[in-house]
Amino acid sequence: MNNSTAYQDLDSSQASGTIQIALYYLVIVLKVAINPTCALIALFAAFVNIMTFLKMDLTQGVNLSLFILSASYLFLAILLALGNVLKATLWLGLKNLAIVRLLLMGNRFGNFLNITAYVVTTTIAIFRCLSVAMPFKFSNLVTTRRQLVAIVMGCCVGFSVPIRTQILYYTAGTFSPVSTVNLYIMDTFRKVFFFSCLAIIIVSTLYLTVALRRSSRFQVTANTTTDSQSRTCKKKEVKVIKTVILVLTIFAACNVPLMLLSALRLASIDFTNSEQYQNANLLVKMIIELGASLNITLNTFVYLRYNTSFRAVVKKSLPCFFSSCSFT
Repeated sequence: MNNSTAYQDLDSSQASGTIQIALYYLVIVLKVAINPTCALIALFAAFVNIMTFLKMDLTQGVNLSLFILSASYLFLAILLALGNVLKATLWLGLKNLAIVRLLLMGNRFGNFLNITAYVVTTTIAIFRCLSVAMPFKFSNLVTTRRQLVAIVMGCCVGFSVPIRTQILYYTAGTFSPVSTVNLYIMDTFRKVFFFSCLAIIIVSTLYLTVALRRSSRFQVTANTTTDSQSRTCKKKEVKVIKTVILVLTIFAACNVPLMLLSALRLASIDFTNSEQYQNANLLVKMIIELGASLNITLNTFVYLRYNTSFRAVVKKSLPCFFSSCSFT
């Protein structure tokens, strides 16, 4: 019995060692090749988005909210690209205190950009649900100014705790009990805030999907009973809803790894400081960064497919791209 138990322990340790080696090399591939490449592609996509929206009428539909979202994604893409380059530099052995400080500063600034992205995406979800639920009152109820006010107020709420915590952190001292408690409060607030926004986004996505399916059932009847102008408006509204649904779905899907990690921490299952799960923790962080890059990049293709104005502006700017690809 002792020998069999010893062999079982040996087999389990060998299997665990093999898994750790596989995770280690997977982290290297993500850190050195995949994540930096995707971050650079996301940076290009974010730049295309922001330059395209600047040439469009931001008072139409959700263009203003998508422009603000693209602006936050542009800065986030810059941080992702810069962070991946700095991490690759550290991995290659070129360690420098200035690089570490830049990474820490980027993480703090990236937190505010994440909050902005969550607030804007949640605002888009809520307002588009209102447009479906109250189609006749929406234009008078939700104006461009009110959308901006809602986004600014949401950002103020999201920024309040991190800003206060950072001030106390540097005022009281890095290792003081006050700063530690406030950092815990900030971490808890961030998780609750992100979970609340994500819940609203998921519920809104489901609601819009059901509403879109219901409207499609009556599309044939509507085409025979309404005039051409009404049909054109209906098609534009359907494209806007499809755009919002895809943007919300991609956002939620790309943030699943971050939400799972936050859920484990809320459940007091924290493996970030355990040496046993060091490679797994690094892999999760790499996947979170990869999800952020994919979120930014995939939005561009959604806009090209369903936003006619966006596609027309890009077609003028990048005719070579449209000569080989078709989004019509």
